[in-house]
Amino acid sequence: MTYTISGIFRPDLGSTADGLTVQAWAVSSWSGGPPALGTAPPTGSPAASATTGTSFGSHGGWQLALPANADYYVVVEYSSSYYWQLFNAPA
Repeated sequence: MTYTISGIFRPDLGSTADGLTVQAWAVSSWSGGPPALGTAPPTGSPAASATTGTSFGSHGGWQLALPANADYYVVVEYSSSYYWQLFNAPA
């Protein structure tokens, strides 16, 4: 069974954020707390990845099918920086 999460990445009001890479990393793949803004993803393979675009409902939209019901950090690389967000497992 997979679990789907989705979102919209909007860097600022004047930008469209299509064609960006989005990745989900299991919280268990991190040590020492959540990744800070600008922290590069770890080496290895993410749990899921996608590219932002209007096929997910809006400019900057994304959707990821995750392999397990767990907590994940989702990262978007934009303008040479990394933006992280925690997605908690559904209850």
